[in-house]
Amino acid sequence: VKNIEDVLNSNCKREIAEMNSIADTEGALIKTRLEEGDIHRKIVEVAEEERCDIIIMGARRRRNWISRFLGDHVVEKVINQAPCPVFVVNS
Repeated sequence: VKNIEDVLNSNCKREIAEMNSIADTEGALIKTRLEEGDIHRKIVEVAEEERCDIIIMGARRRRNWISRFLGDHVVEKVINQAPCPVFVVNS
């Protein structure tokens, strides 16, 4: 088994490729980045750097391993610190 960082990066890159494919099919123009760091801080930092008009985030009611790992407070922290509006989608 590869080290955990390689596995996570591989999974993230696969998810990003899928998102790009969906956006392309729908005619949406998006920009993706793979970042490391504290999640809510990175989202806010990238939104500031890119001068984003809006941040769109998904929130799930069900508790999977990633939501337990990330915690429920990430969306709330982004909303409170973002330099632009945050649109939260119940996914």
